[in-house]
Amino acid sequence: MKILLLDIAWLAGIIEGEGSIRMHATTPSIAIQMTDKDIIEKITHLWNRPCLGPYGPYTTQKKPVWQVMCTGKQAIGWMYTLWNFLGERRKKQIEDTVAVWKQKQTVSSI
Repeated sequence: MKILLLDIAWLAGIIEGEGSIRMHATTPSIAIQMTDKDIIEKITHLWNRPCLGPYGPYTTQKKPVWQVMCTGKQAIGWMYTLWNFLGERRKKQIEDTVAVWKQKQTVSSI
């Protein structure tokens, strides 16, 4: 699948609103959860990752929740790809996540 700049900018907007950038156990991750399955499915195609769910429903609207997660080196690559489209808070999350990941890489290679 050819990924366009428009796709990257669109994904950054989704992550700003619904995403999570952090260490998940010992691996870096970008995760998105929402009730819009069609949006999650589009992201699964961009990341070549599975659609997880449904979970819930957890809200009074009784809608199921769907999730997609990108982890490891793939997540690090996407963090840098998305960087220019993200706000300060998400950039700080990336900096923190990458710093911890690099530290774990150094420790595990000793």
